[in-house]
Amino acid sequence: MSAFISPGRHSRVHTQSQNLIDWRVPLMRIASLIVCALLGGVSSHAQGTVCPAVGQGSMSIEGNAPIVTLQFKRQNGTIRAARFVFDSGGGAVLFDSALASDLGLKPSGAEIGEAGERYVPVNPPEASIGAFTFSLGTSKALIHLGTRSFDIRERVEGLLPGKALEPYQVVLDYPSHLFSVAASGCIKHLGSKVDSPFLPASGHPRITVSTLNEKYGLLLDTGSRVTLARRDLLESWRVAHPAWPHTTGASGEADMPGGDGKELLLRVPEMEWGPFHIKNVVIVSRPDETYSSTTFETPTAIVGL
Repeated sequence: MSAFISPGRHSRVHTQSQNLIDWRVPLMRIASLIVCALLGGVSSHAQGTVCPAVGQGSMSIEGNAPIVTLQFKRQNGTIRAARFVFDSGGGAVLFDSALASDLGLKPSGAEIGEAGERYVPVNPPEASIGAFTFSLGTSKALIHLGTRSFDIRERVEGLLPGKALEPYQVVLDYPSHLFSVAASGCIKHLGSKVDSPFLPASGHPRITVSTLNEKYGLLLDTGSRVTLARRDLLESWRVAHPAWPHTTGASGEADMPGGDGKELLLRVPEMEWGPFHIKNVVIVSRPDETYSSTTFETPTAIVGL
């Protein structure tokens, strides 16, 4: 798989996107960049492809994460709209319990517990954006049990992982705040192609960035508020470059789930991703074991996301 990146204010990146559960709503903050998930598609109109519609809806950016509105059909035929985080690094479609109840979703298996949270598997319904209706069946789906929304940072009712849209082409247009989805081969892509390999079992896209003349593998994670990386790597950069701004302890957007209050924050002056030079990247540390060669089921090792 490849990603496509275009320069300028309306630049685009096209890429393809399970821990079983990854319900954090944690994006590498790239100014004036559009990250597009090309999920199971091709880069131009495929010959003979039937393109009945392209679904397009507004997309807000909250806490650096893209929030999209999906429409579902209730059992009585009426339409229910709900806000979802689109998370290319997510592991399952997640439904808030109140939303699941409103849609009449019933558990399809035994309860699952993880990190103090409770879930039950469910068969996901079809969803729509605009005139385009699509299946979510390529991903696991879970109902988050409890009286509160599964995330307290944004008022959302679900999480939509990239894996769920694997058969489709998806465009996240950050500058225009638009989210588009269509059948594979129905969206023409522009830009420079950048490798973004993935494993079909997880759908997690791996990209390569470089800094200090070294290359590093990262998970392309649209759900993350900031870039995360192994602590040993950040410590080595801090020691070698003491002038780089750094501090201990995360707050605001950098205070993401999984932190312990003693994180190392480091601002890297520049990283290269394909033809692009990304300036002033804030990176927050995570324990070294968080990013091993198989942690996020990527083709080869990653040092962060």
